[in-house]
Amino acid sequence: MNESHYHLLKNYATCITCNRAKIHFQLPAALALAILLGATQLAGAAAASWTDAAGGNWSVATNWSTLAVPGTADDVTFGNVGASF
Repeated sequence: MNESHYHLLKNYATCITCNRAKIHFQLPAALALAILLGATQLAGAAAASWTDAAGGNWSVATNWSTLAVPGTADDVTFGNVGASF
């Protein structure tokens, strides 16, 4: 084997080692990302019920069963509270 072949093989082996190290890093990172995204999808919307029979303000957290003002992704329920028709 001449000198040029030796350098080619050495560079090729180094390249394979570098790529293997990158793959070993990227695989766990991709798996962690997939688990994180899956967990956020499972969280879903919170179900909040209106609890202030006297009326009240939507933006007051204590007027809700979750003790938090509902967001855009939350499900809200209004029972027969404070209504007389």
